[in-house]
Parts: sequence; C-alpha cells; structure tokens
Amino acid sequence: MLVAVFMAATSFCQQSKFKITYSHSPIAEWAKSPLFVDDTSMWVNASYALNAGGYGVLMLKIGMSGNILDHKECEKTNFSYLGFWAGTLFKIDSNYYTGCEIQYPDPTPASPGDMYAFPALIKYNLSGDTVWTRYLELDTSRLYRINSSRPTQDKGILLCGSKSTSIPGTHDFLLIKLDTAGNLLWLKTYGALNVNERASTVEELPNGKILLSGVKVNASLTAANPWVLILDDTGKIEWQHTYTRPALKGGGGYTKAAKTGGFFLQGMVDTLINAGDNPSCPYISRMESNGSFRWLKIFNNKWFTQIWDFYELDNGDVVFCGDKIDSANNTEYGYIAKIDSFGNLKWWRTFFEKPTGFHYLSCIRPAPDGGYVAVGSAVGVNTNSQDAWIIKTDSMGCVIANCFVGIDDIENLKAGLKVYPNPATNEVHVSVSTGLLGEGTVIAVYDMSGRRMVRIVPDGSRQKATINTKEWASGMYVISVQRANGDMTTAKITIVK
Repeated sequence: MLVAVFMAATSFCQQSKFKITYSHSPIAEWAKSPLFVDDTSMWVNASYALNAGGYGVLMLKIGMSGNILDHKECEKTNFSYLGFWAGTLFKIDSNYYTGCEIQYPDPTPASPGDMYAFPALIKYNLSGDTVWTRYLELDTSRLYRINSSRPTQDKGILLCGSKSTSIPGTHDFLLIKLDTAGNLLWLKTYGALNVNERASTVEELPNGKILLSGVKVNASLTAANPWVLILDDTGKIEWQHTYTRPALKGGGGYTKAAKTGGFFLQGMVDTLINAGDNPSCPYISRMESNGSFRWLKIFNNKWFTQIWDFYELDNGDVVFCGDKIDSANNTEYGYIAKIDSFGNLKWWRTFFEKPTGFHYLSCIRPAPDGGYVAVGSAVGVNTNSQDAWIIKTDSMGCVIANCFVGIDDIENLKAGLKVYPNPATNEVHVSVSTGLLGEGTVIAVYDMSGRRMVRIVPDGSRQKATINTKEWASGMYVISVQRANGDMTTAKITIVK
C-alpha cells in the first residue's frame, strides 16, 4: 500500500516536494539510502520483514513527485539485513551495490533464537534487478555485523562493522575490502581486550587513506567514546584517537570527510547545558586533519534527540536528520535541519505521519533540484504498522510552498495549545495562542486505533476551534496541531459519556 501525504508537480527548475510511506509486507519496512538516477528519479534501498524472524532487501524506484516507478525484491533467502548507517547504496560503473549481512539460525544454539551472521554484498543492474549476492562464510563461532559500505577509487568496496570476540558480549572493529566480483581482498579487526568496539562508518579519503570510526565502550560500561582511525590502503593504522571529551552518552561516533580537508564527527554528549534540558544531547563537530576540533555544535533541548545522518554541501553548510522524542505524548518525530559552515543553525523542520507513533529519518542526501531527500521509517504504535518513509523537501526543508522560514520553535506551539474541557462529553474547544498557527495549519483528532475523527483547517483570523463530540464513544483521543512547515504538537483528551 502506498500512501501519498503530499505531492507537488516537479521539474528541474521547480523544486519538488512530497512525503510518502511505503508498505511491502504487513510487518515492517525501513528505507535506508537514496541514490539519484537522474533529475527525475531515484533508487532507495530498504529492509522489509519477510516474517517475524527474517528480513529481505528491497529496491524502490521513486519519481520526483513521490510516485513509485518500480520495486524489486533483492534478497529473500535466510535473513538479509541492511546496516543502520546511511548511504549503503552506491554505484560503480554500470551497477549498483550495497553491503549487508546474512544471518543464519545457529545450528547449535545455546538458547532459542541464537544466530550467527556473515558479511554480504549485493550487486544490482541499472534496472534494480539482483545480479548476485556474495556471502563471506567466515568463522561460525563469531557474529559479524555490517553497518556501512562504500566504494574506493580503485573500484574496490569497503565494508565496516563489528566482529564478536572470544569474550561474550564484546566486539572489535571490523573492516573488509572486496573487489566488484565480491571476492575478499583483505579483512582486518581493531580492538583491545575487555573493550567493546563497534565501527559505524568507513570512507576512503581523497589521498587514498581510509577513515574508519565508531564507538569504544569500556568493560564496566561506564564510558562510550568515539574512536577514529586513519588507515593506509592495506588497513594498517597510521593515526588513531579516542575522544573522551565531549563524552559520548551512547551511539554516534560517525565521521565523514570534509570537502576542504579534515573531517566531521558526530556523537552525543552527557552535558546538561540548561535546566530542563535532556541530559543527552547530539553534536556535530568540524575536525582538523590532525583530529583537533575546529568547532563543535551541541543541539540541546528538552527532548531526547538523535542525529542519524549528515551531509556536507558544496558551500560548507551541513544538512542532517534524525528523530526527537516527546515522551509526554509518546511520540517520536522525524526532523531535517541545516547548519552553516560554522555550525550555526539555519533551520529545523519536524515531520510525522502517524499520531502517537515513532518516526525515524536515518539518511539524508541533496537532490538534483537543490532540495533534499530524507528516508527512514514511520511506525504506528496503535495500528502496529511500520512503513518505509521517504520525504522530498525544497532547499528550505519545506514540503509545501511558503513554509515558515527560520528556526522553528515547536516548544512555543506546544505551550500555546489549550484543549478544554478535559474530560469532555459533547464538545471540545481547541485554542492556540495568537500567531502560532499561520496559513496551512491543520487540527486533527484521532482515536487510539489511529482513525481520524475530524480534520479542521483554521483560516488566518481564527485561533480557536470547537469540535462536536456527541457521537463519539467514551475513551482517549489524540488532538494534533500541525503547521505548514511540518512542526507538530499533540494533546490527549478523554471523552466520558
């Protein structure tokens, strides 16, 4: 089932905008990374649940107005899994490739559900058909996880992730180089005894060196810090550094090469900046070639926020995406944001599809028309559905024309929303403080199964709406207010009869 939330006509001169969800199976899908074919279409690779115990790999071809042009099931045997890090889909000559892992049930499990995993590489032709899948059947006593795959200048392919050690629950960095036929050229691991290291990203630098990064967790689980390595083209360490400040709270350790030398580092700090802030805040830092900080930007706010992916533009600006959690409303929003070349925030756009759901944007790329594409997954909590999620914005991160320009303040929207009486019987009043709505705002109410009860589009002069609830059953409902730029806040209301 394809649900088009918003679509607009597209041309190369006019930036296209859309939001869509895509469901291939009744269980779950997650879009991983987009790759543009030309000005009119893109391929997106995605994981989808074959059944309760395994995943397959999809290729979706999407037009610039949000229409699905084609879809291919690329891998169905066993358990094929695309890693968490973004950008795993890439092109070499006239073929596409993506790194992944193939998981098998353990033939001698210590407990039900045990499995082991091998690295794998999938090759596709330009039509998205699978040419072959190569499995690296290595030591079955170890668990190999793949999080990132990237091409090299000599048309090799790098896969990175982790390999379990002889100590239960611990892993080392894993780095593999393959040729385009899927043959193993070399395999390296990096790590220390009693330390848990998991590589997140790998990339070849312009000088042929390899940038490898991830997280290092000590044996007592009291510290988790970014670990960055520079390697030669054979995988030999030339430079490495573990960043203990800013301390990493969890996740992150992602790097990308900067266009003018050095690299970017992303992670989480355990620093409380203002009273009421969430104690775990994401950051992006611009690093010099020697590993020192040029600048560091922390994105602190009241909500737990994660950065999943970022991309440097030609002018040095950086766009990034992720999710932020409003625990009071049990809603997790996806977002897209942009900073300038000094780390100053230019704008922040928030998106959602399903009320009281969880939304993740895990990869972002610039589009040929100057806009951006972000992909991930949207989960409906009460409808038990998880779908692939693809958003195409214009250059300001908007999905409709004339959206709010500037730094969005969703906290003001939340504070300005009033719903009364609560509990209610026959009618509910929804009011929003003056100036917080604007053209294109939508007020909607959903029951706890996700069914929309009413939808209201206030005009510019009206900041209040009255909703007739006489025919509604007793129970809990969710009222959402979404602005034209995608910012949204919710409140819960109880109807008693």
